[in-house]
Amino acid sequence: MKIEKLKSGLYRTVVYLGKDANGKRIQKSLTDTSRQRLARRASEMVETYRGKAVRLDTFSSALDAYITARSTVLSPSTIAGYRSIERTLAKQDWFTSKPLLDITDADMRRLVSVLNLSPKTLRNITGLVSAVFDFNGLKSPSVRLPAKAPTDRPIPDADTVTAMLQAARGTRLEVPLGLAMMGLRRSEICALSVTDLDRDDILHIHRAAVYGPELVIKDTTKTASSDRYIKIPHQLAQMIRKQGYVTEMTPKALSCTFPHFLRRHGFPQMRLHDCRHFMASYLHSLGVPDAEIMRMGGWKTDHVMKTVYRHALAQEETAQKVADKYADMLG
Repeated sequence: MKIEKLKSGLYRTVVYLGKDANGKRIQKSLTDTSRQRLARRASEMVETYRGKAVRLDTFSSALDAYITARSTVLSPSTIAGYRSIERTLAKQDWFTSKPLLDITDADMRRLVSVLNLSPKTLRNITGLVSAVFDFNGLKSPSVRLPAKAPTDRPIPDADTVTAMLQAARGTRLEVPLGLAMMGLRRSEICALSVTDLDRDDILHIHRAAVYGPELVIKDTTKTASSDRYIKIPHQLAQMIRKQGYVTEMTPKALSCTFPHFLRRHGFPQMRLHDCRHFMASYLHSLGVPDAEIMRMGGWKTDHVMKTVYRHALAQEETAQKVADKYADMLG
């Protein structure tokens, strides 16, 4: 490996990496202020690409190829999320127009700095970038991300929930809000059918309404553990049977309607998903074992339940009374 010293004081070498898929020789020029560090970087690069067909694709074309290839195995909502990230990155032409091989750790640091988004969003974006590199057999550039923001969302108490359920009576929010308070996700509520309810008021949650280019009802839930059976209050079950459906609202319509409902009745602002937080805390206050709370909420592990749903409500009674407690709220 030949290393030359430039007039600027930098050291430079040219690394031969092999040939691309068309048989063209691929070489990359490296510079560094340290001869030893430059030699080490060049050796690591040679080892990384040994025997591989180096891709000359720009990041933009590689990203599109990756999403297209994964569209047959990933859910429509995941692919829609990837396309959303693709649109975000398209505004950073200095990054997306570069060949994969030329993107460096410094480029990744600059990208994270320029985007200036939330830690969660940045993790999603950099995770997709890494997946594109892995898909092409290349080592992904590394970057240190900002610390994850602590989750401390307000969780409604039992009195507020009771008042909310009473205020929703007779409206199209009555059934979906009651189910949300029992821990169902928005996507699960909107995918339910009256045929999912049996004569013993047991509800089978086994589908999800998700967005791709358009709304799709998937025959699977978010995770395997989310496919579950829960007993709902008899009043709620009768309401579903009487109207012949669970809800006619789409997930987006449900999310848009809920804040207006809260403002109209003077309730504190929250997300519909915060009702799921309430469910975990409320059942914990009733003495329901964590394993049963996980089953009812469709959580695979207790990690989210214990880190996100830390709020504890006043201690009351025990497990079999859960359906009766919810029935009391419904009135």
